[in-house]
Amino acid sequence: MNHDGLPTQTTSSNSLKPPVIVAALFIIAVASGIGGWLLGPSTKQPISPAQFPPPAKVVLTEKPSVTTQLFPTISSSTDPTANWKTLRNDIYGFEVKYPPSYEVRGNAPEGSGGQYNPTFVPKGASAYAPPGLDLDFEPIPGADLERFKVAASRFDIQNSDINGSIHIILMDAQGKVMMNRRGQLLYAICSAYWDTELIDTCNTIISTIQINGPD
Repeated sequence: MNHDGLPTQTTSSNSLKPPVIVAALFIIAVASGIGGWLLGPSTKQPISPAQFPPPAKVVLTEKPSVTTQLFPTISSSTDPTANWKTLRNDIYGFEVKYPPSYEVRGNAPEGSGGQYNPTFVPKGASAYAPPGLDLDFEPIPGADLERFKVAASRFDIQNSDINGSIHIILMDAQGKVMMNRRGQLLYAICSAYWDTELIDTCNTIISTIQINGPD
């Protein structure tokens, strides 16, 4: 009792321990559960590859090779003059080919029986200054000779005169002036009138000339 005659209330420190201990244990239990959930082994099962269907098999088909020929193949053995006609003159010792669409015009020397100064022109061409090729095996007068200022094996359009004709003293592939068996120079005139296709024909004709030397 106290001084007032009332019973004294004694507070024991041991009476507060059970609730504190329970609360602490509860906190520890909760913390342990969360930690175990976070740190504990995963309950998830690994995914097996067998659970997924295999990918579809892709079959690659080889694309056939396609070759496109842009330009036709031209054989080097093809002779553009294979079906051409041949003019041969034993007196002057020459031989030359010309297209089947052309004809030969010229004069025969008196008593020779042969053809000289042959002119190769398209069939049906006019008699006056027709387009074509002239070959001259005879001496040429001085006035006309002045036109032959170029010695060459081919006709060049740049050498055309004011009338569209090209005059050359013929040379062979080795650069030698061509002469017939009489020792005469071979003069050639391509009357192309600036027609490049006709110049090509003239050049092809003179490329077939064969000269036989003197006997």
